[in-house]
Order: sequence, then structure tokens, then C-alpha cells
Amino acid sequence: MNKLFILLITLISISGCNKFDSKEKSKQTDELKKAKVLLRQGEYGAAMDRLEKLKSKYNNNKVFWNTYGMVLRYNAYLDLDPSLRQKEISAFKKAVEFDREFIPARMNLAVSLWETGNRNEATIHYQKVLDLNPSHKDAKTIRNRIKLINTQNSPKDNSDKKKTP
Repeated sequence: MNKLFILLITLISISGCNKFDSKEKSKQTDELKKAKVLLRQGEYGAAMDRLEKLKSKYNNNKVFWNTYGMVLRYNAYLDLDPSLRQKEISAFKKAVEFDREFIPARMNLAVSLWETGNRNEATIHYQKVLDLNPSHKDAKTIRNRIKLINTQNSPKDNSDKKKTP
């Protein structure tokens, strides 16, 4: 009887903890959703403030890091601050580290690298996006960018140049 009582108390405690964890996770998810809404509304500073407060809770969350990268991108556009672009790239890389097949973060990383002049590295990520989803909505642009870099990186054919005696 005593063992049954202890087992029952343990089960109640565990289920209570799960409810708390569930409520806490729901609250965090709501906070992240609010940050995404602020981002869509163009409230980049407010979105940044909200995400900064959530950073420790979402340290291992690919969606958080992708959203954080987007907020950093838009703030960098407004502030013309190159250090934000590096933080943006780091955020997208972190999202990709958590899930190598997370296409939104992979695509955002490629775009950020492309825009900051890291085009060879960008093409690696663009190609991975196409590998994961050949019919991606931006597939034509992605293929054109990859083709451009491949053309620029290919050795020049010097056979047409006149030879001087």
C-alpha cells in the first residue's frame, strides 16, 4: 500500500511538471510568434528587443535563429551596420547547424552571403536548397546565381587571343 501511494504521488508530480513545462513552452512559442508578427509589421526594433529577451530560452531552436537572422538583416538594412550583417550570417548558420535540411534558414544564409559578397560560399548553400527542393519558388534565380559564379570561376579560354611573335 505504501509503495502504491509513493508511485501515485510520483506520477502526479511528473504529470504536474509536464503541464508546467507545456504551459511554459506554449508561452515561449507565443512570444516567438509575437516577434514574427512584429517582423512582418516592420517593427524591427521591437522584434529585436523581444528576441533578445528570448535568446537564452531558444538557444537550440532553428526557427528562433532563422527569425533572429531576419530581424538582424532588416536592422542592418536600416542602420547600414556591417557588424549586424555578420551577426545575421552567424544566426542563419546556427539555424542550419540545428537542422541541415531546414530550407528557410539555408536560403536566408545563401542570400545573406550573396549580398555581403561571399558568393562562392553562397552558391554552396543555394545548391543545397535545390538539392532539398528542386522546385523551390526561387529555383530560377538560384540557378542563375550558381551559373554566374561557375562562369566567373571557370578558366578563361585564351585560344582567341592573338599571339605576338
